[in-house]
Amino acid sequence: MFDILSALHNRLRQNEFEDAIKVMWAIWENRNRKWNKIPHMSGVQLWDWVFSAYPNIPTQKAATNPIDGPPQPKLKLWKRPSQTRDCVNCDAAINQNSKGVGLGFIWRNWKGEIKLAGMVYIPCNCSTEMAEAWAIHEAIKHIPATITGPFDIQSDCQTVVATLNNPAPPLSAISTLLHKIKTKLEDFQDYKITHVYRENNECANMLAKRSLETHTSQVFSHFFPGWLANFCKADLPILL
Repeated sequence: MFDILSALHNRLRQNEFEDAIKVMWAIWENRNRKWNKIPHMSGVQLWDWVFSAYPNIPTQKAATNPIDGPPQPKLKLWKRPSQTRDCVNCDAAINQNSKGVGLGFIWRNWKGEIKLAGMVYIPCNCSTEMAEAWAIHEAIKHIPATITGPFDIQSDCQTVVATLNNPAPPLSAISTLLHKIKTKLEDFQDYKITHVYRENNECANMLAKRSLETHTSQVFSHFFPGWLANFCKADLPILL
């Protein structure tokens, strides 16, 4: 391997050599995921990810007429919080053709290690915003005792996130529930409520859907079943 790297270094320019290292490392990491039988990226996804996550510093202007290609698929990866911060992802699932709401939440540290996860089934119908707010409420209600420092709350419902971050939100059908959430958060000094996209919220969404489909409420605090651990492991962005 050292001979190969030396040959590449002698034949390529510095930026080309760095690109080669990125690609070889990404292929090696992706094969590890495949051998461990956890979800891995396709060739197109891998190529797109490695150069978007670790771009080169531009040294020349881009082409004035770039060739348009097909849109690349969005990678479904968790949005890791800042180092030393914990994080909870919250989501809700609703089926308009049936009664009930499924809620899902998962607490992890910044490395992605699961601290607690839960799913709650509510046998009634409500609006999407109400369901998303209930998911955040349940997540805070079940905060692990081991989490005593700063943490992030991630939700893919932009309306609820914006309202919770508004010091004087307008009255609405979910005002009472939002007030309960803010009251619970008064016990904590350092927290952030942030909006993420659905593809960054897959684990919580999976738990919410599972709760809705099975009409099940369950909290995992010490033992995490294989299906949950494997799904969350595949959801992690690669940490260097």
